[in-house]
Amino acid sequence: MFRSKSRRSSVESVSNSLNSSLRDRGAQAPGSGILGPIHHFTVYSGHKARPLQFDGEILVEAQTVGVAAVYRAAIYKKPDGTFISEYSLVSMPQLTGGDPKWESEAAAFDTLDAACAWFRPGLLTKKLLRKLKRPMT
Repeated sequence: MFRSKSRRSSVESVSNSLNSSLRDRGAQAPGSGILGPIHHFTVYSGHKARPLQFDGEILVEAQTVGVAAVYRAAIYKKPDGTFISEYSLVSMPQLTGGDPKWESEAAAFDTLDAACAWFRPGLLTKKLLRKLKRPMT
């Protein structure tokens, strides 16, 4: 029981850090929605690729907690109608030792269907699709 409680504290700590990081990546502006209507974002798409920078809104996001990492999926919508899909993970050094590790991938799509199809099947994708009220494939 003690171990479970300790893990929960570590997970909450990393989850709070991830949420704080998300807020830091978008300029704050008044409005409705997850962060408001339109913000400037920088999403990273791999180690050697240049980051994608764009103005837009977070259309939907979902998060799951694994044994050693917090996983996040998000779809952004740009004012021109383009969609950006992002998948990221943050390792939890409290559980694995070492430094936290952030990994991210992102891609741009012309349609919401294509943006949804980019994600691999699994719990995180199911959560994302459920929030969008889209059928699970």
